[in-house]
Order: sequence, then C-alpha cells, then structure tokens
Amino acid sequence: MSTPQQQFIAEIYPSIHKIAQETGVSERLLLAQAAAETGWGQKTLHGTHNLYNIKADSSWHGESKSVTAWEHKNGKDVMETSKFRVYGSYEESIKDRIKFVQENPTYAKHGLFDPGVKGNLEGEAKALQAAGYATDPKYAANLIEIANGPTMRKGIALATGQAEPDHAQGKSHAQPKDDYLRMHSVGTPVTELQTSLKNLGYTNPNGTPLGTDGKFGGNTDLALKAFQRDHHLKDDGVAGPRTLEAIKEAQQKAPATTMADPKHEAHGMFKQAETGVNKIDREHGREPSLQSGQLAGSLVASAAAANMCRIDHVMLNDNASKLYGVQGDLNSPFKMVAEVDVMRGLNTPLAQSTQVADEHLFRNAAQGQTQQAAQQNQGQAQQAAPAPHHGP
Repeated sequence: MSTPQQQFIAEIYPSIHKIAQETGVSERLLLAQAAAETGWGQKTLHGTHNLYNIKADSSWHGESKSVTAWEHKNGKDVMETSKFRVYGSYEESIKDRIKFVQENPTYAKHGLFDPGVKGNLEGEAKALQAAGYATDPKYAANLIEIANGPTMRKGIALATGQAEPDHAQGKSHAQPKDDYLRMHSVGTPVTELQTSLKNLGYTNPNGTPLGTDGKFGGNTDLALKAFQRDHHLKDDGVAGPRTLEAIKEAQQKAPATTMADPKHEAHGMFKQAETGVNKIDREHGREPSLQSGQLAGSLVASAAAANMCRIDHVMLNDNASKLYGVQGDLNSPFKMVAEVDVMRGLNTPLAQSTQVADEHLFRNAAQGQTQQAAQQNQGQAQQAAPAPHHGP
C-alpha cells in the first residue's frame, strides 16, 4: 500500500519528467527539491501550487500569498513573514522554477548550468546551495539524501507503474537472485557500484559524471565495461564476484593523500595549476569550485607525464575545450606544454589524477637515477682509461 508521500511524488512525477526531458535539468533534483520544500506534499502552501517556495519578489506580477515561516539567518532560526508566488497548477510551478534560476545570474555564477553540473543530481544540489536558494546549511546534502531514498524510489515506481514487490521493503530491491548486477538491476547495490565507478574516474560517454541513481542503465553498463577492459576482465557488463573484487582492489590502491595535500610531491605544481584555473574561472564570471580543483589535478597529471617540474602559465584554447599548462617562457622554443581535455578534466576525481601523477613521477625519478648512474659509470671509465701516448 502506498503512502501519502509516495502518492505526492507519483502526482507530480509526469510534469517533472516532461519538463526535465525538455530542459536537460536533473529530474531527481526537481523531485527531491519539491519533496523537501513541501514536506512531501504535506506542507504545500494552501491554494498556491508552489512546489519550490519561490517568493514573490519585485519581478513577480502574478498573484501572491503572505506566509509566516521559520528562516535560518546569520546562524539563527527566526520567524519571518514573506510573500510567495501563486500558480494555477503544479506544472506552472515547475516551469517557473526553471525560469527563476535561469534568469537569476547568481545561479549561473555558481555553476548551476555548467557542463557536468546541469543534469547531475549532486552537482545541481550543491550549486543551488552555493547560490543561496535556501538558508539551510545542509540543503544540498538533504536533497541528495531524499533523491536516493526509499520513499522517492517507491514514489517513482508508483508513477511509472513499476511498484516494488512487498518483500523488497527494507532491503536492496529488485537485485537478481544470483547477486550479480547487470542491466535493469536497481537498488542500493547499484548505487554503490555507480559511486565506486564514479570515484575511480569513470564517466558518461559525454564526459559528464556518472549518475548514482541506483538504476543500472546504459551509461552504467558502458562505464562498467570500460572498467572491465582496463583491468583485463571479460567486458560483459555484469558485476559479479571477480569484477566487484577488482573494483575493491582498485579503490584500495587509490592514494591515501592527494596532490592537494602540502606534503604531496606534486603539491607545488598543483597549486600553480589551481591558481591558473581559478584565475580563468573568475575571468569568466565563475567562482572556483570542486571541479576547478579536479581540472587543475588533471593538468598536473598531464604535466607529470610530460616530465615537467612546474607550471608557469595556464590557458584555454579558443573554444575552451582544451586547457594547457606551460613550463618556460611562452615564446621560447624550449618551452614544455601539457594538455588536458576540459570536460574530462572537470569530471576526473582528484584521487585518480593523483594516482596517475604518482606513477609518472615515480617513472621519471627512476629514469633520472638510471641516467645519472650511466653518466657516473661513463665518467669512471674515462678516468680509468690509460692516457694516450704521444711520442716514440
């Protein structure tokens, strides 16, 4: 039997699904935000159809309604009376929510529409909080938890006619009996698999972050097959014991610290790259973010592969698809250049870039020691050789 909370999700799902498909925003984010703002439909402002508690500011010319509610300001909870927008339907509310953030430059400034953020649950949630959509300091974390929770999952299942079986309540649901994960598997084990693959640096085909919605679809299948190929496993897209163990081992090999740690060997180059990336962000009207650091880390990994020891200049190409790090004077014929794809760099975890950089730094050091030893041996051989004879 469905609950009122699940029925609320089922009621608003068709409109949200339609609008998310049209605009490219995260469907689960819109659902979670509506659930959070209205208490799963139990605290909707009566007669307003206002799913997102959007206030009636000076730009609003429609009907409004005054409501007194708690607000979190300056570290304190205070009662405040505000005017909220009134809509004729839930669909109007959803469309206005999209329009509201699109027309407010604050949201663009905080990266809500950036590649890799738009359409991504976690990315959009964090961008909304950073832009000040709500005063709750845990707003983003709450949205992500709601979106991945059982009530949301069951509400969507109810809306799509794929309700969960009763025996699945309280357990990871719809998982194959053989405990293998494959196409169409759903539930917590799939979310854990997706999260592991994402943390290891596997992405969607277009370079955006792999989703962690607990649904084993085409993108998860492609990411899993890529992991299997990288680790010399049969790329059948089935996460069985061998594949899951390989994923566990890969995670354990990830570096304990990243290049963001001042103690890390590549930290100096990382700070140089990060400073350059942050400067580019600000020149384009964006505040530096987590993805800025990830892009800087990817550039350092590329620089380490090129045997560079510092990054003096950071720049984009004309269409902003490539980022370059340069060691030396820009006009020098002896300069060294590292290159990284921007979309891939933005979505590569810093831990993965650190691991790649570590491998190159170790290899570079070993090659340097070999060359030094060879030079020493050559010098010793020359010293030991008899002096040439110049006379009878």
